[in-house]
Amino acid sequence: MKLLKWTYLNLDWYQPTVNAWKTSGCFDEFQRNLGYRLALVSTKFPGTATVNGSITPSINIINKGYAPLYHKKDVYVVFKNKTSGAYYQKMLSADLRLCKPEQTKSIGEAINLSGIPAGEYDLYLRIADKAASLKTRTEYALQLANTGVWVTENGGMNNLKHVLKIN
Repeated sequence: MKLLKWTYLNLDWYQPTVNAWKTSGCFDEFQRNLGYRLALVSTKFPGTATVNGSITPSINIINKGYAPLYHKKDVYVVFKNKTSGAYYQKMLSADLRLCKPEQTKSIGEAINLSGIPAGEYDLYLRIADKAASLKTRTEYALQLANTGVWVTENGGMNNLKHVLKIN
């Protein structure tokens, strides 16, 4: 399945094979890894930054699935003000289609902080559909495979569990 980049199973296909997968215990693994399955490996952000400055984070994502993403997604780092709850997002140029199965994609581009006022911010990674009509819809946002990172607010985001203080 990895070799052929499987994205789905036809459960009406040859039943003896499907049943053999189920009885041998590998069926659940097959279903879990169909298509892409992106997971956060590590993140590194500075603790502080200056207003109108920039930061260069290190974000590493692995594809644990059998196939790559086939459609380009918009990737954002989202800054949520801890006091006001206001969101500020900065688009990255990262192309997650390049994150092939069993490979890690590193994102390490500079993020310009202009337009983000001083304060403390929780950081999120938002991977949204490119279509304008779907971009803000939670059900079209990409949820990483890590447990405890997905939040449905702001169109669906993945919590990077980091706080940045902008002075």
